[in-house]
Amino acid sequence: MPGSQRPQFMCGLRNIIIGCTLVIFSFTFVAQGILGSGLYNCPRQTFIPFYMSLYGIIPVFLALSLWYNWCNTFCWSMTIIFLCGWLLAGNIVIYSIYEPNYNKNMTQPDVYCNKTLYLFAFWFTNVTYILLALLFLSFCCCRQREPDGDNDTQRLVR
Repeated sequence: MPGSQRPQFMCGLRNIIIGCTLVIFSFTFVAQGILGSGLYNCPRQTFIPFYMSLYGIIPVFLALSLWYNWCNTFCWSMTIIFLCGWLLAGNIVIYSIYEPNYNKNMTQPDVYCNKTLYLFAFWFTNVTYILLALLFLSFCCCRQREPDGDNDTQRLVR
């Protein structure tokens, strides 16, 4: 029985989704690193610029590790665990001061946060969850069936 073309199409679509998602992640990491590098500040929560600037270093580290074969499976696993923890720390910091005062007040200068910095960090976090859900769904939707040993036929067992 000839196989259907649908699984190959879905798996090809999965590869496109994964590739596009990784490109989007790379660009947002670099943009986040630039915004967090000291151009803007947030006295209300001083961890946000540091949180963002570290994300700018991650693509450089990953690119160098691929180029020079620095990382093995353990290194990549630790990087993924670190990224998940760093994202969680950023969630706590960003969502805890949701909708801060964007206007710098001279009487209380430490209660504001730069609007560009905060909104980019806020929406980057939201987009990260959307992209992670898209990656998860693309992995779950495409499962190719492996042939059963010597033949492809299925036997009925009574």
